[in-house]
Amino acid sequence: MVNPIQELTKKFKKPTMDPLSYEILKSEIIRTKILFIFFASTSVIMSVIFVVFHEWIVKETGGHFPFYAVLGVNLGTAIYELIINRVFNRFLQKRKGVFSVARFGNVLIEISSVGLLLWFNIGAFASPLIPLYSPAVLTFFIFIILSVLRLEFWLSAFTGFVAGAELLVLAILYIPQNPIPMPINFFNSVAPFISKSLLFFFSGIAAGLVGIQLKRSLISAMSAVQEKNKVVGMFGQYVSPDVVDRLLEQKNESFSEFKRVCVMFLDIRNFTRFSEKRPPGEVIDYLNYIFSHLIDIVNVHNGMINKFLGDGFMAVFGAPISDGG
Repeated sequence: MVNPIQELTKKFKKPTMDPLSYEILKSEIIRTKILFIFFASTSVIMSVIFVVFHEWIVKETGGHFPFYAVLGVNLGTAIYELIINRVFNRFLQKRKGVFSVARFGNVLIEISSVGLLLWFNIGAFASPLIPLYSPAVLTFFIFIILSVLRLEFWLSAFTGFVAGAELLVLAILYIPQNPIPMPINFFNSVAPFISKSLLFFFSGIAAGLVGIQLKRSLISAMSAVQEKNKVVGMFGQYVSPDVVDRLLEQKNESFSEFKRVCVMFLDIRNFTRFSEKRPPGEVIDYLNYIFSHLIDIVNVHNGMINKFLGDGFMAVFGAPISDGG
């Protein structure tokens, strides 16, 4: 009888990490580190600028800049990214995967920090057009661009979708209620923000496509390394590294090759008489001792042991590497 509680626990158990997931999580850690540095640096730079150019900022913007609110959002985002970075590092050390739902939730929280930033600015100025047309909106692109490092298409697409949706919602909620009298109705229209929202969305899709390509390249590189390690593990004990490299180079070559080679057969004299008088363990130790030295000698001369023959072996010299001797 299967215990339903155990089954439920298995479903919510952290997924184990394969080599690809390990590399993806390392990429996520780099992304969170970049975001932490960005928002921490922005907080410091913004503080200096606000203190030095406070009067000029008030004069140019025509309103009371919500410095402390904006600084709080920036510092809060920096601290959040630092915490996420530490959490991901802990998962990496324990080789535990991160739930997909948690990764999507992380996207929502990160993007909402920019939406919160815009919302604070909308309440501080006479018109919502000032913050909605300000450079602060471009902060969405920081998250969209860095979503490439997530190496997941749907996470990047979701990043662009949330960014576009939050900007459009703010525009729909606040622009019609606070229009600015002007002959050109373009700036009082929601239409430009529909275009911007679509731009954010398709930028997320583009970032996702780039992430897919990087992921495929990563998978291909990992497969090549694993295959090479497999070949080296199989032949590295019996042939020299140069011979292994040559065998790997010849893997995809379809042509045959004619070479003059030297074939050496080695046989241990009186091995049958020796083995009859000793226990199996001692015989095996003796063979291992003899072969370990002989294999090294064959490798030094670019030879390759074709097969072991009980108390001997057959070695080939001149193929696949020939020294002309």
